[in-house]
Amino acid sequence: MYLTLLLLVVISPITAITLPSSYDVVWDSPGLNHSADSMPVGGGDIGLNTWSENGTILFYMAKSGTFDENNALLKLGRVRLTFDPNPFSGPGLFEQRLSINDGHVTYTGKDNTTAKIWVDVFHPVVHLEIDSPQPVSVRLAYENWRFQDRQMVGEERNQGSWGLYSSKVPNGTTYADAVDFHEGAFS
Repeated sequence: MYLTLLLLVVISPITAITLPSSYDVVWDSPGLNHSADSMPVGGGDIGLNTWSENGTILFYMAKSGTFDENNALLKLGRVRLTFDPNPFSGPGLFEQRLSINDGHVTYTGKDNTTAKIWVDVFHPVVHLEIDSPQPVSVRLAYENWRFQDRQMVGEERNQGSWGLYSSKVPNGTTYADAVDFHEGAFS
């Protein structure tokens, strides 16, 4: 009896729970508080926070295991998407939707132009799919804020798991990132 039950559990198909689309998170206006108005997207060991401000779409990138010399888990940088002509600025339709079942965020603008952001669960790849009935050019810019070495001060030294603030180490340093570009991608 126990073996039969175990076999049924092992060979029975596993079905995913599908939630109603009413569970999706939907916003009808761009954010006002920068990244505090972001939606999460992730897959595998890649995580994003994406939001819209001033007609641009932005996202922070994170990857598990990206610790710095102070053992703080850091974001890898920010990506900014700008459009010309811009379907996501000015009066008109705007929607930002986190699709719970499909694991992506879709921005919808004028003329039903969409920008869908999702992360591949099997490969460390961020996908951006732009669909527009009108020709639109898209500019993607990588933004890095750790471009020079900087001494950490006060409680900022608590961001790592080593407890620098309470240890005998008087100062911690966050070092500049080294970013290389190759073949139209960055690493």
